[in-house]
Amino acid sequence: MSDRRQKIILALFIVLFFFLLGLSERKAEGAELNDDVGSSHSVVHAVGLDARAAALGFAVTAVDMGAANLEYNPAGAALAQSRYLYLGHVDWVLDTSLSQAIALLPMAGENVLGLGLLYFDEGTVDEVLEDGTYTGERLGARDFQASLALGHRFPHGISVGARFMAFHKTLGWERAAGMMGDVGILSPDLRGFRLGAAIQGFGPPLRFREIEDPAPLRYRFGVAHTATVERDFRLLACLDFVIPRDNYNAFHVGTEWEYRELLALRVGYVRSLLDDGTPDSDRFSYGAGLRIGGWGFDYAYSPKDDFDPVHRFSVNFALASPPPLPPAPPAPMASAQAPADSGVAVAVGVEPLPRVTVLRGINFDIASAEIGPESKPLLTTIYERLLHTPQVEAVEIQGHTDSTGEADFNRRLSLERARAVREYFVLQGYPVDKLGVMGFGDTVPVVGNDTAEGRAANRRIELHVIRRVTE
Repeated sequence: MSDRRQKIILALFIVLFFFLLGLSERKAEGAELNDDVGSSHSVVHAVGLDARAAALGFAVTAVDMGAANLEYNPAGAALAQSRYLYLGHVDWVLDTSLSQAIALLPMAGENVLGLGLLYFDEGTVDEVLEDGTYTGERLGARDFQASLALGHRFPHGISVGARFMAFHKTLGWERAAGMMGDVGILSPDLRGFRLGAAIQGFGPPLRFREIEDPAPLRYRFGVAHTATVERDFRLLACLDFVIPRDNYNAFHVGTEWEYRELLALRVGYVRSLLDDGTPDSDRFSYGAGLRIGGWGFDYAYSPKDDFDPVHRFSVNFALASPPPLPPAPPAPMASAQAPADSGVAVAVGVEPLPRVTVLRGINFDIASAEIGPESKPLLTTIYERLLHTPQVEAVEIQGHTDSTGEADFNRRLSLERARAVREYFVLQGYPVDKLGVMGFGDTVPVVGNDTAEGRAANRRIELHVIRRVTE
């Protein structure tokens, strides 16, 4: 992504940030933001489900959370590269519990479909009449929610998403149903930074027992930064500002240390913007995560001043992705000289481009999809050859990595790198509808990975040109 485009995106998010701050002073229909704590008809948003999010202090608006993205920023669903299933459970205070299942299903055209089911058991409450009389009855309270979401990733890397929720609430013998919606936006990777914003829980008020309660409207803005330390460690730092209708404005901060995508340790902190010393205005949380292949297990511990601590458990795993296409038989390759100042060795076909062109040595930052500036003259050369390739119907850009690191990380990284090459061609003017991307990770090596030379050969980008068949 060009520096100019990065500056434009950053400027847009800064404007959006101050816009959201201004909303804290505006009145929402039927209620003022932060005017009455606990005034909305839903406490599910206040509980918080995902264990990893809780351990990060819920500062996750700009973090890739997998299937749990639907709970905090539906735009994050567009980052899914394979089918995911997520199961979460919370043992909350007193006898309250929350369970949820979410599935993410990638579709054609950089779209991802999300499906979710949630069950919230609020335990039992004493029935009290409007005049304060206690009837002696104990009433059960239950919530059931179904959700449908769609995320889309644009060629330049910006993701958007929306989620629709239909829910049914039960309190004793009373019943009520309603609907809510979420929308969000997420920036591409900007040299390790991501920015995100979301509007959650907007919808009509719910009438329950002749009383109308507003929806749990909240505005979120977040920034996250990921850095690789000594190759084996990944450090995540994230910050959110949240403006809820039914609670206090708050800053959320979180950090995560991850070792080889295997073990992660997390700490989170929430600071409510209060000056009167309201109890529990400062909250810490802690957690850990374990990744084994496509499986992940997360746990979070949140101490409470007045209640027992809260325990959260989450399990998520990648379902079988569509099997990769077998590699096409190698086409005759001829050596072509890259520009003298590129310093990159490459094997490409003579003009026009052959059916398969293998690019080795395109430089990316370590564990990143950011194309090194020394590689751009070479990509420009390839782009010019592509322009002179006749009858091109489509071009599939394939990303491949070596076997260093976990398989899931390699698959995501290879796809992001293929997208970066596509984005470069699009910025040069090539039609985006002719460019497809695939990420194979380390599943299609051309040589063994037991030597440095072999690993270097396996780190490559391939262009598969599909031409129209002429009579």
